[in-house]
Amino acid sequence: MLHELYIEKQWSSADIAKKFEICKHTVLRRLREAGYQIRPPEHYFTKKLPENARKPTWELGYILGVIYGDGHLHSSNRVYSIDLHTASEDWGRVFYQILMRWSALTPWQGGPYSDGLYRVALISKEAYQYIKSLITKSNMKDWNVPEVAKTETGVKSGFLSGWFDSEGNVYQYKNHRNIRGFSVNQNGLYEIQTLLKSVDIKSGVWLHNSEKLSWGKYKSCAVYCVNFGGERNLKLFRYKIGFQHPSKKKQLDNVLSSYWVNKKGV
Repeated sequence: MLHELYIEKQWSSADIAKKFEICKHTVLRRLREAGYQIRPPEHYFTKKLPENARKPTWELGYILGVIYGDGHLHSSNRVYSIDLHTASEDWGRVFYQILMRWSALTPWQGGPYSDGLYRVALISKEAYQYIKSLITKSNMKDWNVPEVAKTETGVKSGFLSGWFDSEGNVYQYKNHRNIRGFSVNQNGLYEIQTLLKSVDIKSGVWLHNSEKLSWGKYKSCAVYCVNFGGERNLKLFRYKIGFQHPSKKKQLDNVLSSYWVNKKGV
């Protein structure tokens, strides 16, 4: 009965509660116990995107970068949203704030769910349609950097920050310190390399140890890596692009601090 009303007929939890003369919180509890993901309240679906959100800002670039990484655009059952599912609650909060600054709307957040992930979503058909109009990403293997990120400095910085928050990591092994970003799309990484070069960061793109994905739709696809290291490049990344992901930001700070320690001979 819950499946029929909540999923198939798209009744709200309040409508179901009214039909059976029970508390709405009881309906929500039973839906969670049955393993259903709770939809946001109905008022989320009428949100309008302000005109200022269409300006080429850092926040717009960051959202695009996340969409090209761990985020995605979602549309089903008349629900349109910009989504991020992440194991990092802290990064989820950061993305929530950036979505809110960009759109002047209040995103929805929930979790962790049974898969251990937190969800942040900006539910707005206008926001969904505007972001979709800017992207060229059709799948993990076939994407190009959006034109607005190539031509607008603020958007470019935000895009790289969002993309590396999703797909990048900080590495330190002995005296080697670098940042790497991964994708099955080699041509896409060459475009990331071009953006890095435009802010004076030198990088390389290569096959990542001949590794292949072992999961999902792109199982057996080769994984490529954009890589850059050295104190100068890492400092340029921090000051011109920067991680917003809290743990990655801390890792980069620690790596850069280690240069100072080594120079002091400690």
